This record gives sequence, C-alpha cells and structure tokens, in this order.
Amino acid sequence: MKKLLFGAMCLSVLVSAAGLFLTGCDEAEGLELIVITPTEKEMTTRETTVWLTASFPGATKQSGDDTNSTSTTTGGLGDPVDANDILHLPLEWSVANGSLGHIIGSGGTSALYVRTPNTGVNRVTVKDQYGNVGYSDIRQMVEQYRLELTAVSGTASNNLNAAYIPAGAVTATLRVSSAIGGDGPTAPFTWSVVFPTRGYILAGQGSDTVVYRTTSEGETGFNVVQCTDAYGVTGTIVIQLGEDGDDAGGAGDADTSLTVSADPNPILSGDNQSTVSVTSAGVAPYTWTVVGGTIASGQGTSSIVMQTPVPGDYFVSVVDDEGRTGHITVTQD
Repeated sequence: MKKLLFGAMCLSVLVSAAGLFLTGCDEAEGLELIVITPTEKEMTTRETTVWLTASFPGATKQSGDDTNSTSTTTGGLGDPVDANDILHLPLEWSVANGSLGHIIGSGGTSALYVRTPNTGVNRVTVKDQYGNVGYSDIRQMVEQYRLELTAVSGTASNNLNAAYIPAGAVTATLRVSSAIGGDGPTAPFTWSVVFPTRGYILAGQGSDTVVYRTTSEGETGFNVVQCTDAYGVTGTIVIQLGEDGDDAGGAGDADTSLTVSADPNPILSGDNQSTVSVTSAGVAPYTWTVVGGTIASGQGTSSIVMQTPVPGDYFVSVVDDEGRTGHITVTQD
C-alpha cells in the first residue's frame, strides 16, 4: 500500500510539473509583433534624442494588473484578451549599430534613443520575456540646407560665388547671407581657409561676418573660404586675389587660365557624383582639388570623377603642369 501511495504521489507531482511546463509553452506560442512608436524616424543633426514606446496594437494598462505586464483591451469596454496579447516586462531594448546611437532606460515600455553625429540607418529592437519582438528604424541625416556666403565689398561678375580683392588691397569682408533649402543658418559659425599660405581670417571668427586678409600685398590667384554653422552645414566662397570685379573668376587670358566644366551640375538629389573636365588647352599632368568632396578617379588627367557625400556646394580647382589654373563650383541638391 505504501508503494502504491508513493507511486500515486510521484505521478501527481509529474502531472503537475507537466501542467506547468505545458502552461509555459502555451503562453510562449503565437509570438506577435510588438509595435514601436515611432516605427520610423528621420533625425537631422538638430535632433539628438527620440522617445520610443513599445506596445501591442491598442495596448493599455489595466487596473489591477501587476507591474510586470501590459494588457490589451478590445471594443473599448476594457475586456482583457488572451495572455498572448500581454507585454511581459522587463523589455530588452537594443540597437544594431552602437556607433550611431544607444538606448537609455531599457527595461520599461518606453526608452530614450540618443544619436551620435554619425549618419546612417540604425535599427532599434525590443523584445519581451516571451520572445515577442518589434523594430524601429532611425534614419540619421545631415541638415537639408546649405549656407550661402557673399562678399560685403563686392561680388565677382561670373557664375561662381566669388569675392574679389583688387590689386593693392589686402582684405575682403564676407558674411553668411542666407540658408538655401531649409532652416538655418545657426550660430556660432566656424570659418576656415583652404589655402592658408595665401590668406587667413583676420577678424570675426564665430560670427556671421568676417574679414579675410591676404598673407601679403600683391598676392594673386585665388583662395577658398569655408563657413560651417552649429549643425555642421557648410558653404564656400571663392576669393579672387589681385583682380577687379569684371575680371574676377572669368576665363581671362588663355595663357594663364583653364576653362572648367562639370556634368551634371547641379547633381540631382540621390546621386553623388559628377564629371569635371578641363575644356581649354592645358598641359598634363593636372593637379585637382575638391573642397569637401573626394576624387574617385582621374587625378593627373584633364577629367576627374568627383563624389559629393551630402547636399551643398563643392569648390573644384585644377592646376596644369605649366601653372595655369581653373575652378568651378559644383552643387549637390
């Protein structure tokens, strides 16, 4: 009898354990997609954080629920649905690319995503304790505008955004006049020169207006001044040295200047390259410079393929073997 009673007790324990096991399996079946709000988010450099909230469609917090779950109601009457429609906390939040951003406050139904200055698409994943999972894609972009720089003292009469310093003068006043294609510009502004041996920023660093000065009287040729605002958006302006407004940036004497063209110009949104060529007589090898962009191929020849990573204006210059120069501004929409 004792053996029979002991056997019955063991059987009871096994049945109970099996029931618990099967109950757990039932709750884990029928995995559902968790909805993260927002499901997709575009962030420019002005935005550094976004709150993300996880739920099943229509999920609400029920009175009397424990602190470890949220339940779903239907019909607006507060009737709870089955256990598979419950988010079981703590939730596990994660990101696919830590160089783009990270999560603060992982565990609850809401979390804060903090982006880095890097651009790209980061996927945020959330998972509850029963394996239900959801996703949100964060698209990190640069600002969609560009700075327009102008010369207070005068602008060259050509198709370049250029200022001129006449022969005998040494300074030019430059300013940020507007933003093209969006919000901005936003102070503070950082000014720099591409060829520091030819000139420098004399005064006004940080403001929207600066004074550029040549390194010496009688300086000729050109320089390029760049300005970057608080959100990393840039603009460029060409400084023509030792020329008057009518001649600045023009074709000039064929013996001293090269004519340059770009195709396409402007570069359409979504594309990121253009072919820039010397269309006048010159002598190889050619030395090319692309301010802000990169040279994909052609360095040393009369034609290059340049790549433009973000919207904006890109200054391209070329010098041939006999010192003749040419330049053009290529715009990426």
